[in-house]
Amino acid sequence: MIIQEIVLKKGEADWVYLAEVASLVQRDRSEGDERTVMERTLHLVRELAEAWLVVIGDLSGPDGKFSPWQLSVTDTVERIRREWMALGRPINVGDVCWLSNTLDGDKRAVSLPDISLD
Repeated sequence: MIIQEIVLKKGEADWVYLAEVASLVQRDRSEGDERTVMERTLHLVRELAEAWLVVIGDLSGPDGKFSPWQLSVTDTVERIRREWMALGRPINVGDVCWLSNTLDGDKRAVSLPDISLD
């Protein structure tokens, strides 16, 4: 199963935080410095967003709910890059942004085989 599919399966149950996506990228390649992981993660996030399978945002909504960013995909990816680089440390749980499956993302996820999400 490819990383995009794993992200969608994880997104069936809950929002997916960016560090979780980066961790999947790092484990898949098992090499690369943080910059390489960031670039591959950004590419993956862009693909999912451009396909309308996820929306990207943060947890600034009422009661800490997901709130989508009102930006183009290009501007969203650039915002993620800026905020990630500004951390000055490895990305961690809750940093920068979260991904939320769209209805199409959930439909795609349901069609995928079950996987261990640990």
